[in-house]
Amino acid sequence: MNRKAIAAFLALALCALAFFGCAPKLPADAIGDILNNAASLGGGSSNGSPSGGGDSGSPGSPTHSSDGLQSITDIVDEWSRLSSLHEEAVNGYDNVDKMFLPLQLVGPELTLAMIAQYDLLNFNNDNGRFDGTLMLSGHPAFEERNGARIVFGSDYTVPDDGNTYSYEPGDRLVENGEADLSKAWLKSEDTVERDGKKISRTYIEVIKMGDGGMALLYLSGRVNDGDPVTDAVFLRISEGAYEYVVASSGAGEDFDILSLGNGFDKAQALSLLQGAGYTVTESGSDVNGKLVAD
Repeated sequence: MNRKAIAAFLALALCALAFFGCAPKLPADAIGDILNNAASLGGGSSNGSPSGGGDSGSPGSPTHSSDGLQSITDIVDEWSRLSSLHEEAVNGYDNVDKMFLPLQLVGPELTLAMIAQYDLLNFNNDNGRFDGTLMLSGHPAFEERNGARIVFGSDYTVPDDGNTYSYEPGDRLVENGEADLSKAWLKSEDTVERDGKKISRTYIEVIKMGDGGMALLYLSGRVNDGDPVTDAVFLRISEGAYEYVVASSGAGEDFDILSLGNGFDKAQALSLLQGAGYTVTESGSDVNGKLVAD
């Protein structure tokens, strides 16, 4: 089994466990382990090689941030490490009237974890542009690096004879994102277009704050049974705190992008979302190992 096949097997197994199991998150360092195990089988990039386009210095020069972050995966791993400290509170949530709350909190974390697969295009964290195929989706993609700055994206059209799942032939799936390792900051936006019109859109942003904690903002819009809906989730986690806000609006896929800035807390998230026209449905925090609503 070659490097690519082993990496794919490990990742698919990990994602299957996360999807069908009870854990609300991928295990800490799991994505990093995938990359390390795969990279140990051989150097170079997966499915690609530097293809120019980088005005970032010479390709082949490993780069990292002042914090020691070397990849998108490192941002994902740090989030996963902090989130794992509050796993008991999320797993143990037992309010039957709000039984879907853990799933609402988990969804953004899985979206974040999936972004780490772009690093498989550039195993050695080199400067330059690397083109290839995303390991899990099979979509054509790229990762381009200039020091601590990373740009990544994918553009795929569902073929007429493709396995479409929830998509139709001709649907266009686009993702564009960027990261700044010097700030432990990442954002990504993905859209689905049908007949030239956006039918769904998702935005996620993560940043590490000055106190060592991290904040995440997730927005997802679509048309549901003819009605436009946008779901919003805010999470702030640290070694000693876990805060959440869940909200919704009727903006649909045309929602306005909101930004974390340099990161903020639950009270500021409530103000931001309510000021943007969202109705808050849930908010609370981890208190002594239990999720407690405000």
